[in-house]
Formats: sequence, structure tokens, C-alpha cells
Amino acid sequence: MFLDSTVLIGFLRNEPNAIEVIKRIEDKQLYTSEINVFELIQGVYISHKNVEQHIQQIIGILSTITVLPFDRRAAIKAGVIGGMLQKQGQKIGEADCLIAGVALANGIKIIVTNNTEHFERIPGLRVMSY
Repeated sequence: MFLDSTVLIGFLRNEPNAIEVIKRIEDKQLYTSEINVFELIQGVYISHKNVEQHIQQIIGILSTITVLPFDRRAAIKAGVIGGMLQKQGQKIGEADCLIAGVALANGIKIIVTNNTEHFERIPGLRVMSY
């Protein structure tokens, strides 16, 4: 199962729904991507919180998850997703295309997210919301 930034942020903020969903799936192999790592770190700097403490929390949670790279296969898959959706008038953000590209290029078909509006548009990707 692929964890999107929304569930990781929720978990780090101790949001009950995010904690509950992660507890339900913690026995499965969990993945995220370097794109999500970027979003998490960027968010810490935007929020003006205790940066070092929050980065350590992020590193802690990432140590329990397989973080997948954005490689050529993912780039091609993301490009297909982005182009197809834009052509259909269903454009989503580039970061979401990149994240979906990483997941699908690695054979992961389930994404855990609250961003259902964007990820539900992507063929081959099933959304688990919380």
C-alpha cells in the first residue's frame, strides 16, 4: 500500500483517523515516494514550526516505510497519467501525477490518501480514504 502525504501528515499531527488507518494496515508492506518526502519537508518549513524536531519525526516515520525513488519508469508513467488527464480536461497537480507514477511503476495499485478528488481520476489506482 502506498501512503500519500496526507496520511503521513495526519499521522505526524496525531490525527485519530490517520492513526487508525495506519494501525489497520501496518501489517502490510507500506510505501511512499521521494516526492512525498519533498512535500513533508517543504511543509515543515512553510509551517514555521520547530523545524529540526519535525524533521526528526519525519525521518522516524520514514524509517518504517519503503521510500521509492522517482526514476525513468515512474517519469514515463507520470507523463502518461498527466497527459491523458489533461487531454480529457481532468488535469490534476503535477506532484500527484509524479506520486501516482511512482506507485504504478512499482506495481502498487492502492494509495491511502484524503486527496480522493485527484487520485480517483487515475486509471489503475485504487484510493483508500480515511
